[in-house]
Amino acid sequence: MNNLFLRLIGINSDFKKVFFVNEYKTLIGVKSRTIVTLLVILFLTFLALGFAVGSLQNLQKKMDDPFTNWVNVDVGSDETANLADKIIQRYNDPAVKDTFLFQHSGGFTRFNVFFFERNYLPYLHKTDTLLRSFWGRTIDVESSLFKTIISKESGNQIWLAPKLEKDTLELNQCEIVITEKMMELLGFKNADKIGSIGIEHERRIGGEAQFNKKMYLPIKIVGVVKKLPDVDFVCIPRLYNALNDRRINNKRCGWEIIKENEKGSTQVSLISENGQDISNIEKMAMQFFGQEDISIDLRHSVVSDSQEWVYMNMSFMPLDVPSTDSIQRFIEFSKDKIPVEEISKIDCDIQTCTDLDYKNYHYLAFHFDRLYHIEPFQQDLLEKFNVEIDMTQVVSKNNFALVTRLTYAISLILLGFAVLSVLLFVNSLLRTHLYKVSSNLGTFQAFGLNNKFLVGIYLKIILSFLGVSILIAYLLAVIVDLVEGSMFGLESRFDVFNLWVIGAILILIISSWILSYKSIKNILGDTPGNLIYGR
Repeated sequence: MNNLFLRLIGINSDFKKVFFVNEYKTLIGVKSRTIVTLLVILFLTFLALGFAVGSLQNLQKKMDDPFTNWVNVDVGSDETANLADKIIQRYNDPAVKDTFLFQHSGGFTRFNVFFFERNYLPYLHKTDTLLRSFWGRTIDVESSLFKTIISKESGNQIWLAPKLEKDTLELNQCEIVITEKMMELLGFKNADKIGSIGIEHERRIGGEAQFNKKMYLPIKIVGVVKKLPDVDFVCIPRLYNALNDRRINNKRCGWEIIKENEKGSTQVSLISENGQDISNIEKMAMQFFGQEDISIDLRHSVVSDSQEWVYMNMSFMPLDVPSTDSIQRFIEFSKDKIPVEEISKIDCDIQTCTDLDYKNYHYLAFHFDRLYHIEPFQQDLLEKFNVEIDMTQVVSKNNFALVTRLTYAISLILLGFAVLSVLLFVNSLLRTHLYKVSSNLGTFQAFGLNNKFLVGIYLKIILSFLGVSILIAYLLAVIVDLVEGSMFGLESRFDVFNLWVIGAILILIISSWILSYKSIKNILGDTPGNLIYGR
């Protein structure tokens, strides 16, 4: 045995070394069978604890995940819609939030939008081609749900624009965050190269002779994530209000925020493939309309998947404003020479239409710290407002909370059983050996070897081969942890780098020392004569 190791544990004299080495070899058995058996028991113990604790941590992570710990109340009936504001007020009260362990309460709306695919060119294709329908929802950017959606720690983030990376949690220009699946379905491959995605915007135009006008409206993408709660994209309420022309504070949000080419306007918004064609477009406009006071100024560019389109304003004199039909004929005339098309513009700088009217809620959302208070909340909601939650939600959340508690209890039982198994094995091994060699030890005592020496030597032997077994078993468990972690990533359900395993090791060592000390003292505390003759 290594002399350095013997010196570290206080075995210095030749007699002590010989005694320690011989007894150590005897205890570990032929071909180290004892230590191999102990190693297997400890390795299985670490595996069991690793899977139990890993599963508990995975469940706990889901318990803390706003994707899991929320309940939606459908605002489908007029009665519930009229009560929505009062319901939110009650459950945002600090005292009530503490009672039910709420993180956040609020309402949101789901809505459908048609997006143009990546290959769509506004100056080439018709506005009803290359379209895909996706579902979105409004979201509170200060909510725990949104913070989880965009956080790196949750593993949900794929790409975020710099301003969101810096925790500026405001989609102030009516941008949206989309899922990876939506990005792929639209034909985009690189999240950071998307820029803007066009949507089909339809507005009711005209007085008596009204008609629906469909326009191309670019929406900027500021984030791509793996998943969103039952939708394809999220946005702030202002964008929803604008796209659906909701009336907030006696203002029509669509007309306030979305700027389109209107009848009688002195400016016409256009999009072109190349900003260098501005002068040529001006010449064609002067020729087509027979006017010399037409000017075009460059506003900004619209980037979509590395394609840069130029947004510009074509200005007319007030008395020479052409009709909407004339503008459309000019665009058709220009397309043969220079690609150009009408474009809408969204302006979310103005501080209006920021809030979601509770009458427009589709769902009330309640985010919990923990899921243990689902049933009391369900009962309270029913008693106070006569509003019921879908029972499937309640049952599933309760089952989730129950499984978490059961896993926690099983982990404790498993820890106790594992420690007890190792202690019984080590103590049985030690007691069997001491009874077997008790006559020899009695002889040593008769010749003057003190009891303190024997107790110390056997304690060091037990702790040495227990320590070696623990170290090897733990290293093998670490290898399993690394392999399992590389295979399952964030969904890993195995973890030996935790306080549970460290606690189990400390309990094993301390308990083994105490139990071994008592066993040695009980057996060797007798007189030399009784030990020699087995009395």
